[in-house]
Amino acid sequence: MTEKDKTRMYSDGNKTSIYGDAEKRTKTSVHNLKAGDTIVLKNAEYKILEIISESTGEAVIYKIQDQTGETLALKLYFEFKDPMNEPNAEALERIKQINDPDILNLIDYGTGADKFKDTYCYELLDFAEGLDLLSVDDLQTKYT
Repeated sequence: MTEKDKTRMYSDGNKTSIYGDAEKRTKTSVHNLKAGDTIVLKNAEYKILEIISESTGEAVIYKIQDQTGETLALKLYFEFKDPMNEPNAEALERIKQINDPDILNLIDYGTGADKFKDTYCYELLDFAEGLDLLSVDDLQTKYT
């Protein structure tokens, strides 16, 4: 891994994920959040179940649970120094309106004044159960 690899500074050497690892991550993320913590987004409270990924390069992905018990995914971005680089709220609003059974729903998002701790943009999405595409034995045969 090179010095320029952005994910290096946000993660540790003991990477774990929900995909078959026996051990769950107990250290806090760059957002100072870990499994068992509570996060409030737009006056709604969510419990963090686990950190799914810290290696996207732009965000940490959390598995969370809302107050009704529904499991969701939270994409919590790293801090943007320049507001012009934040996710485009107009585009996110259009994506939020898409209702297709083959696409994960964007439930909500926070940009501008709605950021978590006035610092971190986020996307709240349906949670996809199962494996990631890299776990599919013959990816090119199954998905063309």
